[in-house]
Amino acid sequence: MTTDVVMRDNIFTLGDLGSFGSGLGWGNKVVQVNVLGSVVLFDGFVGEGEAWHLGGNTYLKKVEEVRFVDPSQGNYRLQPKSQLRGKGQKKKHSGLNMDSLEAAIKSVATVTEPSKIAAQLYVNDTV
Repeated sequence: MTTDVVMRDNIFTLGDLGSFGSGLGWGNKVVQVNVLGSVVLFDGFVGEGEAWHLGGNTYLKKVEEVRFVDPSQGNYRLQPKSQLRGKGQKKKHSGLNMDSLEAAIKSVATVTEPSKIAAQLYVNDTV
């Protein structure tokens, strides 16, 4: 069991099963039993699996519905018509703030392609 986890302002894929717990099935009960005292808000969940469907989150069926600007080129900014724009805490956007990431990277090191770092972060978070 895990306690006091805060998941906020992220974009996650649900995979094939969504949230599943042995002996619990799918959905909210898994979170209620296994992640006590936790906060799951302002997140975007993507997938066909049974979603947690906790209030305060957005659920999309396919990754294409997220509407990244150009993921093939490592641009994971949200398009103006993305359903995840303004869905984060304090009306910010769900997911990684690419402008903040690039500014932070430039302040500590010279990186020629920060978008590749963001792409790797996104890929690692969805595995």
